[in-house]
Amino acid sequence: MSLKGVVKVSDKQDDFIEHLENFVNALIAISPSRNYLTQFLYIIYETNGRMDYTTLHDAFPDLLKQKETRDTLSKLFGISFGSKVTLGSDKYGYKIASIVDYVFNLFSDENIRQGLRSLSNNKIEVPNLEMEWIECKLNGAVLEPTYKNELKTILQKIKEKVSKNEYITKDDLVNSGFDKKDVEQCVELLSNSYALIEVGSGNVLVPSKALKKYIELIDNIK
Repeated sequence: MSLKGVVKVSDKQDDFIEHLENFVNALIAISPSRNYLTQFLYIIYETNGRMDYTTLHDAFPDLLKQKETRDTLSKLFGISFGSKVTLGSDKYGYKIASIVDYVFNLFSDENIRQGLRSLSNNKIEVPNLEMEWIECKLNGAVLEPTYKNELKTILQKIKEKVSKNEYITKDDLVNSGFDKKDVEQCVELLSNSYALIEVGSGNVLVPSKALKKYIELIDNIK
Protein backbone atom coordinates (compact mmCIF):
# COMPACT_ATOMS: atom_id res chain seq x y z
CA MET A 1 0.00 0.00 0.00
CA SER A 2 1.30 3.45 -0.90
CA LEU A 3 0.45 6.74 0.78
CA LYS A 4 1.91 8.85 -2.01
CA GLY A 5 -1.55 9.83 -3.18
CA VAL A 6 -2.62 11.30 0.15
CA VAL A 7 0.60 12.46 1.80
CA LYS A 8 2.06 15.77 0.69
CA VAL A 9 5.78 15.19 0.26
CA SER A 10 8.22 18.05 0.75
CA ASP A 11 11.96 18.14 1.12
CA LYS A 12 11.89 21.62 2.58
CA GLN A 13 12.47 21.94 6.33
CA ASP A 14 10.58 25.24 6.33
CA ASP A 15 7.44 23.48 5.09
CA PHE A 16 7.55 21.05 8.00
CA ILE A 17 8.09 23.86 10.50
CA GLU A 18 5.15 25.76 9.05
CA HIS A 19 2.87 22.74 9.47
CA LEU A 20 4.23 22.10 12.97
CA GLU A 21 3.53 25.72 13.89
CA ASN A 22 0.00 25.42 12.51
CA PHE A 23 -0.51 22.27 14.60
CA VAL A 24 0.81 23.84 17.80
CA ASN A 25 -1.15 27.05 17.25
CA ALA A 26 -4.36 25.08 16.65
CA LEU A 27 -3.96 23.37 20.02
CA ILE A 28 -3.08 26.64 21.75
CA ALA A 29 -6.16 28.26 20.21
CA ILE A 30 -8.54 25.97 22.12
CA SER A 31 -7.05 26.75 25.52
CA PRO A 32 -9.68 28.36 27.79
CA SER A 33 -7.21 31.15 28.60
CA ARG A 34 -7.27 32.11 24.91
CA ASN A 35 -10.65 31.03 23.56
CA TYR A 36 -13.94 32.47 24.78
CA LEU A 37 -16.08 29.47 23.83
CA THR A 38 -13.83 26.82 25.37
CA GLN A 39 -13.46 29.04 28.44
CA PHE A 40 -17.23 28.99 28.80
CA LEU A 41 -17.42 25.21 28.33
CA TYR A 42 -14.40 24.42 30.48
CA ILE A 43 -15.63 26.46 33.43
CA ILE A 44 -18.89 24.49 33.36
CA TYR A 45 -16.90 21.25 32.98
CA GLU A 46 -14.61 22.03 35.94
CA THR A 47 -17.47 23.01 38.25
CA ASN A 48 -20.02 20.57 36.81
CA GLY A 49 -23.18 20.87 38.89
CA ARG A 50 -21.71 23.36 41.39
CA MET A 51 -21.81 26.59 39.38
CA ASP A 52 -24.79 28.85 40.07
CA TYR A 53 -26.56 29.95 36.91
CA THR A 54 -26.57 33.56 38.16
CA THR A 55 -22.78 33.54 38.56
CA LEU A 56 -22.28 32.08 35.09
CA HIS A 57 -24.70 34.60 33.59
CA ASP A 58 -22.81 37.47 35.20
CA ALA A 59 -19.56 36.13 33.69
CA PHE A 60 -20.98 35.51 30.19
CA PRO A 61 -23.98 37.83 29.76
CA ASP A 62 -23.55 38.04 25.98
CA LEU A 63 -23.97 34.27 25.71
CA LEU A 64 -26.75 33.81 28.22
CA LYS A 65 -29.00 36.85 28.19
CA GLN A 66 -30.97 35.67 25.14
CA LYS A 67 -33.10 32.54 25.57
CA GLU A 68 -32.59 31.62 21.91
CA THR A 69 -28.81 31.61 22.38
CA ARG A 70 -29.09 29.59 25.59
CA ASP A 71 -31.29 27.03 23.89
CA THR A 72 -28.84 26.70 20.98
CA LEU A 73 -25.87 26.27 23.33
CA SER A 74 -27.84 23.68 25.25
CA LYS A 75 -28.64 21.68 22.11
CA LEU A 76 -25.15 21.94 20.63
CA PHE A 77 -23.12 21.15 23.73
CA GLY A 78 -25.45 19.36 26.15
CA ILE A 79 -25.61 22.13 28.76
CA SER A 80 -28.44 22.11 31.29
CA PHE A 81 -29.32 25.55 32.65
CA GLY A 82 -31.10 25.26 35.99
CA SER A 83 -30.29 26.92 39.29
CA LYS A 84 -27.01 25.03 38.83
CA VAL A 85 -25.35 24.51 35.44
CA THR A 86 -24.34 21.04 34.28
CA LEU A 87 -22.71 19.47 31.24
CA GLY A 88 -23.88 16.06 30.07
CA SER A 89 -20.94 13.62 30.13
CA ASP A 90 -22.06 12.02 26.87
CA LYS A 91 -22.46 15.35 25.04
CA TYR A 92 -20.14 17.27 22.74
CA GLY A 93 -19.45 20.07 25.22
CA TYR A 94 -18.08 17.61 27.75
CA LYS A 95 -15.98 15.87 25.12
CA ILE A 96 -14.54 19.16 23.88
CA ALA A 97 -13.63 20.10 27.45
CA SER A 98 -12.04 16.66 27.89
CA ILE A 99 -9.83 17.40 24.88
CA VAL A 100 -8.65 20.50 26.71
CA ASP A 101 -7.50 18.22 29.54
CA TYR A 102 -5.29 16.33 27.07
CA VAL A 103 -3.94 19.59 25.66
CA PHE A 104 -3.12 20.75 29.19
CA ASN A 105 -1.31 17.49 29.91
CA LEU A 106 0.64 17.78 26.68
CA PHE A 107 1.73 21.38 27.14
CA SER A 108 2.48 21.04 30.86
CA ASP A 109 5.19 18.48 30.06
CA GLU A 110 8.50 20.35 29.74
CA ASN A 111 9.97 17.50 27.67
CA ILE A 112 7.15 17.86 25.15
CA ARG A 113 7.50 21.63 25.02
CA GLN A 114 11.25 21.38 24.55
CA GLY A 115 10.81 18.72 21.87
CA LEU A 116 8.41 20.91 19.92
CA ARG A 117 10.76 23.87 20.19
CA SER A 118 13.64 21.70 19.01
CA LEU A 119 11.68 20.37 16.03
CA SER A 120 10.95 23.95 14.99
CA ASN A 121 14.55 25.09 15.45
CA ASN A 122 13.26 27.30 18.27
CA LYS A 123 11.04 29.22 15.87
CA ILE A 124 7.83 28.64 17.79
CA GLU A 125 6.90 29.43 21.37
CA VAL A 126 5.24 26.62 23.31
CA PRO A 127 3.52 27.87 26.50
CA ASN A 128 2.42 25.87 29.52
CA LEU A 129 -1.32 26.27 28.93
CA GLU A 130 -2.42 24.64 32.18
CA MET A 131 -0.29 27.05 34.20
CA GLU A 132 -1.60 29.92 32.09
CA TRP A 133 -5.19 28.90 32.86
CA ILE A 134 -4.53 28.69 36.61
CA GLU A 135 -2.93 32.13 36.51
CA CYS A 136 -5.93 33.46 34.58
CA LYS A 137 -8.34 32.07 37.19
CA LEU A 138 -6.34 33.38 40.15
CA ASN A 139 -6.26 36.88 38.70
CA GLY A 140 -9.94 36.63 37.82
CA ALA A 141 -10.92 35.52 41.31
CA VAL A 142 -9.34 38.51 43.01
CA LEU A 143 -11.19 40.88 40.71
CA GLU A 144 -14.31 40.09 42.73
CA PRO A 145 -14.96 43.60 44.10
CA THR A 146 -16.54 42.64 47.42
CA TYR A 147 -14.02 40.06 48.62
CA LYS A 148 -10.80 40.93 46.77
CA ASN A 149 -8.58 41.23 49.85
CA GLU A 150 -10.19 38.30 51.65
CA LEU A 151 -9.72 36.01 48.65
CA LYS A 152 -6.05 36.96 48.34
CA THR A 153 -5.46 36.31 52.03
CA ILE A 154 -7.26 32.96 52.05
CA LEU A 155 -5.32 31.75 49.02
CA GLN A 156 -2.07 32.85 50.66
CA LYS A 157 -2.95 31.03 53.88
CA ILE A 158 -3.75 27.86 51.92
CA LYS A 159 -0.40 28.12 50.15
CA GLU A 160 1.47 28.56 53.44
CA LYS A 161 -0.18 25.47 54.90
CA VAL A 162 0.53 23.39 51.77
CA SER A 163 4.22 24.34 51.95
CA LYS A 164 4.30 22.85 55.47
CA ASN A 165 2.23 19.77 54.53
CA GLU A 166 -0.51 21.09 56.78
CA TYR A 167 -4.10 22.13 56.16
CA ILE A 168 -6.48 24.91 57.08
CA THR A 169 -10.21 24.78 57.78
CA LYS A 170 -13.05 27.26 57.56
CA ASP A 171 -13.05 27.45 61.36
CA ASP A 172 -9.34 28.30 61.35
CA LEU A 173 -10.09 31.27 59.10
CA VAL A 174 -12.91 32.46 61.37
CA ASN A 175 -10.70 32.06 64.43
CA SER A 176 -7.99 34.12 62.73
CA GLY A 177 -10.37 37.08 62.42
CA PHE A 178 -12.43 36.49 59.27
CA ASP A 179 -16.16 37.08 59.36
CA LYS A 180 -17.92 33.71 59.09
CA LYS A 181 -20.22 34.91 56.31
CA ASP A 182 -17.24 36.24 54.35
CA VAL A 183 -15.48 32.89 54.69
CA GLU A 184 -18.52 31.05 53.32
CA GLN A 185 -18.79 33.44 50.36
CA CYS A 186 -15.08 33.27 49.56
CA VAL A 187 -14.96 29.48 49.78
CA GLU A 188 -18.06 29.30 47.57
CA LEU A 189 -16.33 31.44 44.94
CA LEU A 190 -12.99 29.63 45.06
CA SER A 191 -14.51 26.15 44.96
CA ASN A 192 -17.75 26.38 43.02
CA SER A 193 -17.01 29.23 40.61
CA TYR A 194 -13.27 29.06 39.99
CA ALA A 195 -12.52 25.41 40.88
CA LEU A 196 -9.31 26.53 42.57
CA ILE A 197 -9.89 24.79 45.90
CA GLU A 198 -11.80 21.81 47.23
CA VAL A 199 -13.63 21.47 50.54
CA GLY A 200 -12.90 18.19 52.25
CA SER A 201 -14.14 16.41 55.35
CA GLY A 202 -14.18 18.66 58.39
CA ASN A 203 -14.32 21.74 56.14
CA VAL A 204 -10.65 21.34 55.26
CA LEU A 205 -9.63 23.65 52.40
CA VAL A 206 -7.15 22.22 49.93
CA PRO A 207 -5.95 23.47 46.55
CA SER A 208 -7.28 21.75 43.46
CA LYS A 209 -4.92 19.26 41.84
CA ALA A 210 -4.00 21.80 39.17
CA LEU A 211 -3.49 24.69 41.58
CA LYS A 212 -1.29 22.50 43.78
CA LYS A 213 1.04 21.98 40.80
CA TYR A 214 1.45 25.73 40.41
CA ILE A 215 0.91 26.85 44.00
CA GLU A 216 3.69 29.44 43.74
CA LEU A 217 1.51 31.43 41.32
CA ILE A 218 -0.47 32.63 44.35
CA ASP A 219 2.47 34.91 45.15
CA ASN A 220 2.07 36.55 41.73
CA ILE A 221 -1.58 37.52 42.09
CA LYS A 222 -2.03 41.08 40.87
